[in-house]
Amino acid sequence: MANNGQQRNREGGYRSPGRTGSTRAGHDRAPSSGRSRGTISSRNMEHGRVSSSRNERHDNFFEEDYDSRPSRSTGRGAGSTRRNAGHDAGSPTRNPERTTNSSRRGTGRGGSSSPSRNGGRGTTQRRNAPGPSSGRRKPKNKFSRIFQGGPLGIALVLLAVVVLIFLAVFLIKSFLCKGTVTIEAGESYSISDFLKQDNPDASFASNSDAVDTNVPGKYKLIIKNGIFTHKCTLEVKDTIAPQGTANDMSTVLGKELEASAFVTDIVDVTPVTVSYAVKPDFTQEGSQSVELVLEDSSKNKTTLTATLTLMRDTEAPVITGVRDITHSIGSGISYKANVNVTDNLDPDVELEVNTDGVDLNTEGTYQVTYSATDFSGNSTSQAATVTVIRSNHTEEEIMGIANDILAEITTEDMTPYDKASAIYDWVRGHVGYASTSSEAWTDAAYEGMVQGRGDCWAYTSASRALLTAAGIENMVIRKIPSDTTHAWNLVDLGEGWYHFDTTPRASHNERFFMWTDAQLMDYSNAYGLTHNYDKAQYPNIN
Repeated sequence: MANNGQQRNREGGYRSPGRTGSTRAGHDRAPSSGRSRGTISSRNMEHGRVSSSRNERHDNFFEEDYDSRPSRSTGRGAGSTRRNAGHDAGSPTRNPERTTNSSRRGTGRGGSSSPSRNGGRGTTQRRNAPGPSSGRRKPKNKFSRIFQGGPLGIALVLLAVVVLIFLAVFLIKSFLCKGTVTIEAGESYSISDFLKQDNPDASFASNSDAVDTNVPGKYKLIIKNGIFTHKCTLEVKDTIAPQGTANDMSTVLGKELEASAFVTDIVDVTPVTVSYAVKPDFTQEGSQSVELVLEDSSKNKTTLTATLTLMRDTEAPVITGVRDITHSIGSGISYKANVNVTDNLDPDVELEVNTDGVDLNTEGTYQVTYSATDFSGNSTSQAATVTVIRSNHTEEEIMGIANDILAEITTEDMTPYDKASAIYDWVRGHVGYASTSSEAWTDAAYEGMVQGRGDCWAYTSASRALLTAAGIENMVIRKIPSDTTHAWNLVDLGEGWYHFDTTPRASHNERFFMWTDAQLMDYSNAYGLTHNYDKAQYPNIN
């Protein structure tokens, strides 16, 4: 039998029983190690290894599970069955305890093996067949495992899908729109500046920030671009320094000037302040260089240079337009009307009028004094006479009459020029010349407008009342006294003063309407200085 066993070992892969006796002998040394096979088996059971009874249950499960499946190729399952059978029948001399332990381990690895070899290992059956504790098959792929993980696995999958969609949309939008566009303050922008691909249908949403390109800052803009909505930023930066023109200035000793007085034509999109780099000395006579700093709201700076000249002022101011006044009791009076003051160095010189002792409700002659003093203390003064007379007609009455006349000769759609021309023609054609008229202008105006007669004073007074009622600026001008006197009007329709004389001439039928000063002086010089006047007392005439 031994030879047969050896022969099978060579031919079929079985091992000789002799190896079982010699090789496995070392595993049966329980007496020398102080413990029996039973002890080993008990310990194996304590550590969760399969007992003999569990091995039987495992075999039953294996048979029930795999009998219902298509058999695989002859391999470990078949070999193991043969080996287990051989072990049960052909190894009567094996230690029972070892046998029990071996049945836990299962069958051999596969192929033909000796009964003793097969009886010593029980692992093949555990590898090839699922144990009793494994009630389901392994998942076929990772996604199956995730879905078998229950709600948590499904939630993780959904979260991953959402993240991927978000990333995809973000990438698509980033290819369509720029996140931030930067422009210089004062420049314009358009929706195409934000889109990487032009879309004529794209538009800014109404809930975008209101943009002022003259104010640096960041503005949030929302762009509707097809199915996408882009949130973009417009950044307005001011990096350009302000520009301006520096002008040399002159003033008197001790009078300080603001830095802004030196600079004109300032150009910048934001507000600009002008300051001195170093404040000049306004007590030092002569010229000195001044550095001026222009700074905008974004802290951009430009430095300009100008010259400041400080002079000692010895020239007094000049007063023009002072003349005697005839005042009717009960009428208003304006002492400073058409009176001006100028100074060579002090632009802020003021005109003062001393009316102490004047009683406008009592007939008589009074004196008033006009004076002015500049910053350096230089003064000038002029005197004029105010004659107070009693009038039979008040200004209120005269203006009422004038308004009634205007209602007949003018319309609301007339220009000031057309109204002035209508007034000129009415006075010239309505008033007849007489050698005398009342002294009070209201009485003279009444005589001219109502009675239709009077001298040049009546013509002038009637014209004054009508022009004033029409809202046209006017004033009375008088010839320099000589053997004859004359008065007429000046009017300003918004383009400067012009001569307006409604008094007819005996030998010439000239229409002195809106004449320039040169025209009137040519006529005056040709006909005996008929309109010679003191230019210092009146404003400049065109």
